[in-house]
Amino acid sequence: FQHMYAPLMFALMTLSKVISQDIGVVMRKRLFQIDANCRYASKGYIARFWIMKVLTTLYMIALPIYIHGFGQGMKLFLIAHFTCGELLATFFIV
Repeated sequence: FQHMYAPLMFALMTLSKVISQDIGVVMRKRLFQIDANCRYASKGYIARFWIMKVLTTLYMIALPIYIHGFGQGMKLFLIAHFTCGELLATFFIV
């Protein structure tokens, strides 16, 4: 039954990484057993992370919504992430 649910799971993988995992690393200063304190000990690095997070959100979500409307903009964003997740799964899992 993997052929039925695996494509959707892989497609959602990039959304999970972008939305939760990188923010969790900044907050906890670790990724699972890997210590990230050396990378995020500086307030400058943390500020750069949040600034880049805002900028990428603007050009990946807000700009398409502004140009194409909410529904079409969100559809484009999700299609991009689903495509990226499928490509990553194909390259690294298969």
